[in-house]
Amino acid sequence: MNNNLPNFLIVGTAKAATTTIHEYLKQHPKVFMTEWKEPCFFVFKDQQNLNFKSTKRIVKFITRLEDYKEIFENGKSKEIRGESSTPYLYFYDRTIENIRNTIPNHKDTKILIVLRNPVDRAYSQYMMKIRDLEEKLTFNEALDAEEDRMQNNFHFDFFYKDRGLYSNQVKAYLEEFNNVKVILYEDFKSDTNKILGDIVDFLNLEKFNFQPINRLNASGKPKNKIISRILIGDNFIKRSLKPFLTKRLRNNLLNQIQKKNLKQTKIDNYSKAKLQEFFKSDVKKLETLIDRDLKEWYS
Repeated sequence: MNNNLPNFLIVGTAKAATTTIHEYLKQHPKVFMTEWKEPCFFVFKDQQNLNFKSTKRIVKFITRLEDYKEIFENGKSKEIRGESSTPYLYFYDRTIENIRNTIPNHKDTKILIVLRNPVDRAYSQYMMKIRDLEEKLTFNEALDAEEDRMQNNFHFDFFYKDRGLYSNQVKAYLEEFNNVKVILYEDFKSDTNKILGDIVDFLNLEKFNFQPINRLNASGKPKNKIISRILIGDNFIKRSLKPFLTKRLRNNLLNQIQKKNLKQTKIDNYSKAKLQEFFKSDVKKLETLIDRDLKEWYS
C-alpha cells in the first residue's frame, strides 16, 4: 500500500475550473484532496532555484518527495487520494516521467483532464495576470511577445498560446495511463451536477449530493489596485483574520471580495479570430483524440 501517495490527479488545463472541481471533491466522504492545490511536485521534483524572471511573488512548489508525502498524511484512510496541479498537463513529458519513477503501478493512477476553449482560456489567463498586477502589455502585445518570453525564463502562466495546444498533451496521458477522463470546462459550467456525477462514476464511488460552491479563482480587471495588492500578498490584514476564521472561511471571504473588485472584459474580435486560426489545426487533432465535435472552438 502507498497511502501517502496519490492515486488520482487532476492535471489541468489552467483557467478551466480545476480549483472549483478540487473543492467540490473534498466534500465526498471517500475522497481526500490535498489542502495545497498546485503543489506541482511531478513537474519540479528535485529541482532548485525556481526563480522566474516575470513574477515578483514568491513561487512555492513542493520539490522533495518527503514533503510531498506529507501533504497526503491526513488522507491515508481514504479510498481516493488526489491533488490538482494544472502545469502537469502542459509539462507532460517531465510530469509523466516523474510519476512513472515515483508511484508504484503508476499506470493505474486515475487522471482527470479538464480542457477549455483555448481562445477563452488564453484570454482568461491573461486577465488573471492583469488581476494579479503582473502583466503590463496589452493582450495583442503579450501574444506577440510570447516566444521571446518563453526563451527568457518567464513564468509559464505568461504562455497564453502555447499552453492551449492540447493535442500532444492529452495524447501523452491517454497513451501512458489506463484510466484517463477528459471533460470540458464548458460542460462543467452548463451542467455542474452532471459532470460531478460523471467524475464520481469515473472514480468508482457511490453517488453523492454535492453542496453548491461559488466559482473560485476568477479573472478580471481590478477596479481598485490597492485592494488587489492586499488580496495578492501576504500582509497584516490577511494574517489578522487567521485567529478568527478557518482557512476555508478566509478563502471564501477573500474570494468574494476579489470577485466584487473585478470588472469582466471581453476579448476583441481581432485577437479572437487570430487565436482561432492559430489553434484550429491542433483542435482538429484533439477532436479525433477525444471523439468530440469542437467546431465551436475554431469557428
